Amino acid sequence: MLTVWDPFFDLSRFKHFEKSFFASRGQASSRSVNSPLPTFVPAVDVHEDGEALILCAEVPGVKREDIEIELEANVLTLKGERKHESQQEERRYHRVERTHGSFVRQFQLPPNVDGTQIDAQLVDGVLTVKLPKKQVAKSRKIEVKTGDGN
Repeated sequence: MLTVWDPFFDLSRFKHFEKSFFASRGQASSRSVNSPLPTFVPAVDVHEDGEALILCAEVPGVKREDIEIELEANVLTLKGERKHESQQEERRYHRVERTHGSFVRQFQLPPNVDGTQIDAQLVDGVLTVKLPKKQVAKSRKIEVKTGDGN
């Protein structure tokens, strides 16, 4: 028995994969007004220099008072919420793609981070958390003296 090959069958499966992938990352793919929006998940870059470990999280539209940062047992937790702008009755929405909702991101920190000196700043929708490294005891040479004090 022969079957008809549909070249677009696999393409439809791929679109389903794409939607589930982007929804899990908090990014909207093409959505209509009535489709559910994914939860907001901010992207975070982590880098370090000689003095500190630095986290930069993209949180556009999140107010300073809606962000909470906690450190417990070397786990840094970023919590926050991007509130949904209420859809107004007089507006006719054709497409809604901006995500909203609560988020929680956790990061296991190395033991050399000084948790008492953490600094966080929110500038232009980017949350920068600076985690200074602990001061490492530097080695020093100790002079050996003779029994007569010299």
